[in-house]
Amino acid sequence: MSLENSKFVEKFTMFAAKLGNQIHLRSLRDAFATMMPLYILAGLAVLLNNTVFTWIFSGDTLTAVQYWGTVITNATLNVSGLLIAGAIGYCLATNREFENPMAAALISMACLVAMMPNTVEVIANGASEAVSVSGVLPFANLRTGAMFAGVIIALFATEMFIKVSHVKKLQVNLGDNVPPAVGRECNINRVS
Repeated sequence: MSLENSKFVEKFTMFAAKLGNQIHLRSLRDAFATMMPLYILAGLAVLLNNTVFTWIFSGDTLTAVQYWGTVITNATLNVSGLLIAGAIGYCLATNREFENPMAAALISMACLVAMMPNTVEVIANGASEAVSVSGVLPFANLRTGAMFAGVIIALFATEMFIKVSHVKKLQVNLGDNVPPAVGRECNINRVS
């Protein structure tokens, strides 16, 4: 390797290390790594449902067996936007050494849901016209298509939550009668 290539590789390695240690990118990496087993499970469920089961079963038996693959897909891929928002919120709060990362995860998920439409148009089975329905969270708004929104909202919501949580005037004091664990989980200060 020439001296010029060696310097380039050294500088590139330093840049990659700095980039990899950037807190938001590190949080994204940690969250997606945490979600990886769910994606693998979803991939196996889709593979079994659409290939292996169709070779072995048919008719009502195939429908009954594919039910479980569909349930696994619904619990993994079809809510992945919501799950990644929570995972990113948790990882970012942990990387920021925030005292209650679970609260940040819940805030991230709640903010993603708050940004979804209140009313959606659905077409019932056998119907030809769409009907407006409120009070539902369709998989179309939660699945992998919502992952980008989940990433952006989780990063923003977690950063804002951490900043607001450290504002003393917004903290609630429940006094000495409240156990420390309760105050900590509610992100409420306890005066000693």
